[in-house]
Amino acid sequence: MNKMARLGGWVAVALSAWGTAQASAVPQSFSFCAYSPGGSLLSNFWTGSVCDETVTGHLDLASGTGTLQSARDLLGVNWTVRDLTLYGPGTYSWSFPGTGGLGSETSTFTYAFTVSDTQVGATMLFDWSNTTTGIVQVWDTTPEGGFYPTDWDGDGIPGGMLIQGPFEGFSFTFQSAVPVPPAVWLFGSGLVGLLGVARRGRQGC
Repeated sequence: MNKMARLGGWVAVALSAWGTAQASAVPQSFSFCAYSPGGSLLSNFWTGSVCDETVTGHLDLASGTGTLQSARDLLGVNWTVRDLTLYGPGTYSWSFPGTGGLGSETSTFTYAFTVSDTQVGATMLFDWSNTTTGIVQVWDTTPEGGFYPTDWDGDGIPGGMLIQGPFEGFSFTFQSAVPVPPAVWLFGSGLVGLLGVARRGRQGC
């Protein structure tokens, strides 16, 4: 199936699920959770809770970009997310500059991931204690506009295993706690799909 046919099918699904729309940067709440290499949900990363339930952000569905931030630290250190990019259906290869661990040199690392017709993907750089880690999320979406992290790398653990940085081998997930308004999500979903087609074209897929 060609790129435009695939995009058209995805937008048709969105139309049937969410109806007429408008676009804007959507404020949303997220839960930020961490899993050990063995798949256990970690309870010692945040004081007093299993996950950080205070994460807020904006998913700008029109431009295919977003933000995530929290007032809470991670293991006593503040963190930031930058360069968050959204992806429509397709298969992608994302390379990024990251650090291998605390105090290590910066190198280039690469993730390969696939986003299905009912999903949205995201890549982001996670800065913590003078290190940079690349994170990929592939979210299942719901008719209400929720985002639920999938086991996109097939290791049996939600999210994708981190391939470098101080948390190498762990998995981080961001799950929406407050659904995006359906009207806003629909229009953005079509635009994110267009962004996906453009990126695949540049990659020669």
